[in-house]
Amino acid sequence: MFNIFTDKAVVWSFFTIVARFIKGPITIFFVVRYLDLQQQGIWYAFLSLGALSVFAELGFTRIVSVFVSHEKHSLHERRGFLFGKKSHLAKLWSLVSYSLKMYLFIVPIAVVLLIVAGYFFFIDYARDVFYVWVIFSIVTGFNLILSLLQSIFIGLGNVELANKNIVIGTLLSGIVTWVSLAGGLLLWSLPISMLFSVVISLFLLWRRTKRLVFQYFKNSGECKVKWAKEIIPLQWRYAVGFISGYLSFQLYVPTVFHFEGAEKAGQFGLSYAFVSILLTVGSVWLNAHAPMMTMAIAKGNVDIAQKQLNHDIIIGALVFILGVGVILFSVYMMNLYQYYNNRILSITDISLLLISQFSTLFIGFIGVYCRFFKEEVLLKLGLVQSALMVTLLLFGLPRLGLTYMLMLIAIFQWVLFLPIAYKLFMPFYNRTS
Repeated sequence: MFNIFTDKAVVWSFFTIVARFIKGPITIFFVVRYLDLQQQGIWYAFLSLGALSVFAELGFTRIVSVFVSHEKHSLHERRGFLFGKKSHLAKLWSLVSYSLKMYLFIVPIAVVLLIVAGYFFFIDYARDVFYVWVIFSIVTGFNLILSLLQSIFIGLGNVELANKNIVIGTLLSGIVTWVSLAGGLLLWSLPISMLFSVVISLFLLWRRTKRLVFQYFKNSGECKVKWAKEIIPLQWRYAVGFISGYLSFQLYVPTVFHFEGAEKAGQFGLSYAFVSILLTVGSVWLNAHAPMMTMAIAKGNVDIAQKQLNHDIIIGALVFILGVGVILFSVYMMNLYQYYNNRILSITDISLLLISQFSTLFIGFIGVYCRFFKEEVLLKLGLVQSALMVTLLLFGLPRLGLTYMLMLIAIFQWVLFLPIAYKLFMPFYNRTS
């Protein structure tokens, strides 16, 4: 279970990271090569504002994945179909139905929210910028639907197959992005590549789940479970966590965009793109093992989940540290060339960003593991953290400047937030059932 080279779920999770490593740096090269610094800032502002969809989705896909895993533990899959007690199957299908109905409300809300937010940020730029944003917002809505379907698929224990689809979609969408940028489509490359990725991913998902889809439509409606009573009380706690995550991290680029302009936002966005890759890489083991750990906890085998968590934390931390050296060396090399040295933050600023995000990695481990128990223990801490981050961004950035603001954030992360998160986490870690 702990051999990272034979665990197929981890191996394919690695391949998703490899695909992003291939796509990320090459995309950065094409962005720098074919967009000016202002367009670069708008590009990364698009990506950060696009995460506003979290205010409509509110962590619903993560909850669905956990609940599906809990229902799946009493079922088994053979030849593409699920087998088990009829009552257990009916309960699972009712959960899927509830999830799909919820998204009939979530997706339109998300699209409208994005369009309105983009209007205030981009209306002062060329009209085409806002038009691109509207299309980007609509495509993001389709991407939300894809995320829900993938979360259900992953919750059923199909981490390996889901990651295969992600790898293919990531690489193909990267090619579309590069060709579009080289072809002079500029900002239009973003919605075009995302739409292509959604279509390809939906097709691949359909190929691998069509028997399950037929089984669902044949048997859905046989069981009526009031999932709202179970999910909604938990979701508002998840929602706070996801909103806090947005306010704490995704708000960086839009705030820099507002106070210091598109060019500085472009530098920050490019730098944060490097750092976010590290967070993704460091979390790959825990995310790959999430369904297995959730099912183990549901069966009362908490010790298995604990051992896996210890392993995943150690590997994730070591990989993050190794990645820090790679990023700092890359920044140093970029600063040697005049064409690139104004496209990225200074080594000092990136170092401060890396220090704060290293603590974020550990806090993320804590939050994810506690959710396996259907608990959101970092709720109040998330509220405090997001309030402080928003205060620092909105009031500290214009008064202190970016470097001192990043320094304060790193101090708060390590001295205040991580110790509190650890204290809240230990009761769950010490559970025996």
